[in-house]
Amino acid sequence: MKRPRSVVQKLIRLTFASYLGITLVLTAIQMAVSWRQEQGNLARELALLTQAYRNSLEKAVWDLNQSQIDALLSGMLSLPSIAGVSLTYAGHEKRLGHIERFQPRHVQTLFLDLDPPYPIGKLTLYAEPDIILARLRWPYLVLIGNALLKTLALWMILSWFGRRLIGEPLHALEDRISKLNWAEMQRGKEQIDRLAQQLGPVHGDDEVARLARAFSRMGGRLAESKKALEQLQHNLERQVAERTRQLEIVNQQLEARNRALERLSTTDTLTGVANRGKLEQVLENEILRCDRYDKVLSVILTDVDHFKHINDTYGHQQGDHVLQQLCRVLEIHLRHTDTLGRWGGEEFLIVATETDLTETERLAPRLRKAVEQHDFGLDLPVTASFGVACYQRHDDLVSLFAKVDAALYQAKTGGRNQVRVVKSSKGSRNDETA
Repeated sequence: MKRPRSVVQKLIRLTFASYLGITLVLTAIQMAVSWRQEQGNLARELALLTQAYRNSLEKAVWDLNQSQIDALLSGMLSLPSIAGVSLTYAGHEKRLGHIERFQPRHVQTLFLDLDPPYPIGKLTLYAEPDIILARLRWPYLVLIGNALLKTLALWMILSWFGRRLIGEPLHALEDRISKLNWAEMQRGKEQIDRLAQQLGPVHGDDEVARLARAFSRMGGRLAESKKALEQLQHNLERQVAERTRQLEIVNQQLEARNRALERLSTTDTLTGVANRGKLEQVLENEILRCDRYDKVLSVILTDVDHFKHINDTYGHQQGDHVLQQLCRVLEIHLRHTDTLGRWGGEEFLIVATETDLTETERLAPRLRKAVEQHDFGLDLPVTASFGVACYQRHDDLVSLFAKVDAALYQAKTGGRNQVRVVKSSKGSRNDETA
């Protein structure tokens, strides 16, 4: 079985990795600094070389002495640090060496000694980049070798001292503690006490002995904590069961409130039937269903006749009572699939699903007659006018309501307490008499 990596090995690896990383960074910085310094040295060499040849080149260029110019340029090219030279003067250019392969390292303008000086040419020097690497090869090797030797020495020191002073004592303590029986806390505490007594004469008061004594004290606290944890677990289980029961009650209350809120958002508070928002939603859904499945749909719009006179004569409270009784009368004669809602004021809309115009023309008179025969508890009769319209292909909410509204308008203007049907989408009412 493979032995797991100890904390000593981790400490050694972490320390070594940190030292190695720092060494690599410092070595790279030293190499970069040396490279920059050598670049500066090369630039200074080229500048000094240019100064040494400058006077002779200026004189040779001014005299147009080709042989002397060639000799001076050849002499400069023979130096180890020069890979190529280029001299431009009087519309001519002298180029020696492999200047196409390298970038210019130093450019010097030649002047005629006048006041002010007059430029007569330009000297460009080229140097191989490898010359810097060649000069730094041995310093780099020494620098890298020094870093590797120090890193290797540190690894050997850490490995030996770490295992000797920390790893072996801790391994012995780990081996003995792993054989303890923790199933019985009291017995485990006694075993730890004996282990602490055994380690005392050998390790004195160092970290290993203090660790053994700490384990002994911990065993006593664990034995005491076991009983407390068992009691705490029992109490927590009881509390969790109680909280679970309370949450179930709260969830039931929330569900009931949500249902009540949903009813409030879709129900007219006075009459208890659907409000206008719910009616619009039902109509839009039924129109989509008719378009998709080629179903039929009819709507009935009713309005209480002379409702303003009722309010003015008996008061708004009695008028509200009339609207409530009207809804109860209409609901008795409607199917469960039909939707009754308050469209606004004393106007109520009935959505008759999967009902054609013929069936709706029979339903609306029954509703009108039921309202007429109902006793609303007033001295004057209460009647209602009804408008009927049927959904046609490509109708929408606006056009469908325009048809049924036009039908109701005809019923109101034609004498009230009657049913009118509009079969086309043409026309809409221009006035309403309550």
